[in-house]
Amino acid sequence: MLHWVTLTQKDGVCFGAAAFRAWADDIENGKYDVEKDMYTDYGVYMIALATNSVAAPIFLDQIKRTHPEFAEMAEKIKRQYIKMGSGEGGVWKELEDIGGGFNVTPDNLRDKEKRANIAAKIRKAAECTDEVMQILQEYL
Repeated sequence: MLHWVTLTQKDGVCFGAAAFRAWADDIENGKYDVEKDMYTDYGVYMIALATNSVAAPIFLDQIKRTHPEFAEMAEKIKRQYIKMGSGEGGVWKELEDIGGGFNVTPDNLRDKEKRANIAAKIRKAAECTDEVMQILQEYL
């Protein structure tokens, strides 16, 4: 995990927290002011957020069972991915609630106030990913 959350940008592709920040910056800087394929240019990011927030906790529970020496670290990391999820207060849930999740519309991304709110929620996912990196560096 540490490898993937600390990869540097290459050929315009970002990883870890930098990917969330680049996505948020694109939104705020008007990337969606012109017609875009909403699946290719937005939905794919939501799929990554949703998949990670659901799959990572399952994976981390497996680590706790098979490698109890990493249980404390795995639980701390799991909490960060849950913060990105669809539960109350989760980034994914909050994005859906403000019209910036899978239900996003071009109009929401063109409205300066709405897109600022959407970008702020996405930056919360970046903060969680920063925390994952710190936890991994502390324990490994």
